[in-house]
Amino acid sequence: MTQPMPGKPAEDAENELDIRGLFRTLWAGKLWIIGMGLAFALIALAYT
Repeated sequence: MTQPMPGKPAEDAENELDIRGLFRTLWAGKLWIIGMGLAFALIALAYT
């Protein structure tokens, strides 16, 4: 969310990356991410 500079044409904000939204989504799914990490770790330990 940036303000356009005076004298510059306004750019399309469609390509702007929403970092806050990305981290909010990742934080909401933290248990799923941790669970998948533990599952892969256990599979790796069982395989070796």
